[in-house]
Amino acid sequence: MHTITLNDGDSYALSDRGLLKIEIFPVGRTAKNLRLAVGGHGVHTTDPYDTLVIVRDIPSAATLTVSSTDGGDFGIDQAVRVTVTHANETLVEFPVVRIGGIAEKVLGTVAVSDDTYVLTAFGSSISDNVSRPVMAVASALRARMTSSPDIRRMRLVADTGAAFHRSADTATLTAAVTVAEGIASVLGIGAVDFSSATGTPGPRPVGSLLPLVTTAVEEDRTRVGASSLPVSEAADEITVYLTATPVSGMVPGGSRSVILVPGPGGTDEEQLYAASPDRAATTAVIPVTAGTAAAVVEGESTGFAAGAGAVAAVLSAPVGSPATRTVRTTEDAR
Repeated sequence: MHTITLNDGDSYALSDRGLLKIEIFPVGRTAKNLRLAVGGHGVHTTDPYDTLVIVRDIPSAATLTVSSTDGGDFGIDQAVRVTVTHANETLVEFPVVRIGGIAEKVLGTVAVSDDTYVLTAFGSSISDNVSRPVMAVASALRARMTSSPDIRRMRLVADTGAAFHRSADTATLTAAVTVAEGIASVLGIGAVDFSSATGTPGPRPVGSLLPLVTTAVEEDRTRVGASSLPVSEAADEITVYLTATPVSGMVPGGSRSVILVPGPGGTDEEQLYAASPDRAATTAVIPVTAGTAAAVVEGESTGFAAGAGAVAAVLSAPVGSPATRTVRTTEDAR
């Protein structure tokens, strides 16, 4: 049998429309609650099992969806793969897709073009080697995202200084960086542009961010006074700030931003932002408290539910015209 392997976003055309046998398999762990559905207007199928669908006819298009049989969320480590067999001659393998923390996921489509079926595979944009805490954040985000924003670049700005050093302990700082890594993962971004008051190292792999942030916080622990950090307002970029004291300049308007506030003051900053005239749909202020940190470190996606909802709203918000400027941070009067 001829085997074709598809990556995220790849398509493959089957020359003879005929019958399709579509199956779904768990990857990495056993799952007894998988249900595969092939739906669309006028689609005729036979479903011998929850994990197997025989497609007899697709007039125009169909969508391949996996859901849980009990309506609950899949386990945090759950992943699946779909295969499509055509006429016992061709086997098309879809990419592995992570579905942890959600109850339903679209895995691909089948479209009719002349006398062919065109299969298109959807992936999860999640690296196979991410840690469980990052996976938990990513799962919480995927469960609440309603669209896939066209974001090509991510900046992580550590607004360090004495105030930040006093506010962020090891647990909340680690959790905040984990949230940033989770955002990068769902966006399919492997390298983040890192900068802080102590310097601008430039693009760095997502997995290397925590040591960079920790070093910057320690080196800048005694500084009191304002610092200026660059901010991009390109519509296809997002900036994630780590700060103890958000300022209006972190709400760019022309691009998206997420302001993570680790430590006990985060909840107050979230409430201040909610009442601020500078509030924008493209920016969220998210507290990273000790409770949030404990849940994230344990890989519990529910512990970041509120934050994930706020980030998802930012990712789906429309942005304005691009611009470039700098932000004066931390010790400024707000």
